[in-house]
Amino acid sequence: MGLFRADIMRLAHLFEKAGTENKSLCMMGKQDILMNRSSLLALLKRCNVRGKFKLLENADDKNALDSYTVFKMLGFSEVHAADISPYEGADILFDLAKDLPRGLVEKFDYVLDAGTLEHIFDLPCALRNMSNMVKAGGSVIHIVPLFGWLNHGFHNFSPILFEEFYQANNWKINCLDMEFLLFDGKESAEKWKAAFSQDCRLFAGEDINKYIRQLKYGSEDKKRVLLWCVAERLPDSTVDIFPQQGMWKPFWENASKM
Repeated sequence: MGLFRADIMRLAHLFEKAGTENKSLCMMGKQDILMNRSSLLALLKRCNVRGKFKLLENADDKNALDSYTVFKMLGFSEVHAADISPYEGADILFDLAKDLPRGLVEKFDYVLDAGTLEHIFDLPCALRNMSNMVKAGGSVIHIVPLFGWLNHGFHNFSPILFEEFYQANNWKINCLDMEFLLFDGKESAEKWKAAFSQDCRLFAGEDINKYIRQLKYGSEDKKRVLLWCVAERLPDSTVDIFPQQGMWKPFWENASKM
């Protein structure tokens, strides 16, 4: 579970726009920050992101950044990580595939799922639990595999899963995008490049067509796609409605009229 350069930049802009002061964030698993201190500070300053940069003054470029510190640097007053085990440094321990502890219901302003949901076998239970941890007015953020992560987890995700689940439960979907990752062959995780789109057809020229062919037929290069979903909980949102896939409803309705 880690955040690439493009993910950190996008999250920083999202948090700055929505506000982090006196707000809480819970990571699903303690995130790795796939940038060193100098690169992160340069990126945030170049993108005009404000932050409590002094919190990183004791960090160096040789050691991994601590994600608790990074998110507090972005303005959160409270940062937690939930996991089934403490081995990566989570401070809240529970199983996402079991009932959510009562003390975590509507507890956080943001829940960040950056590479956890695909590892939970009981997907409906985990999705319900993550969304149920969010306060009204808060958001759950999913950054999960769409394509190219063979044997990484139990699941790769289609956008329709999040679209129909959150619409059925009356959440506001503020983002549902694909993140196309391109690796330039160097070892550093900071060298992953990304492009975001709601529709791959928005990319013009032959490069995207070549990219799609390589996704379909495989390539020696590492080419992967992530799915982003940002869903905002409304005062009357629910978490326990599991929808039927909407594209098939007209067929059922027409059949029932015959």
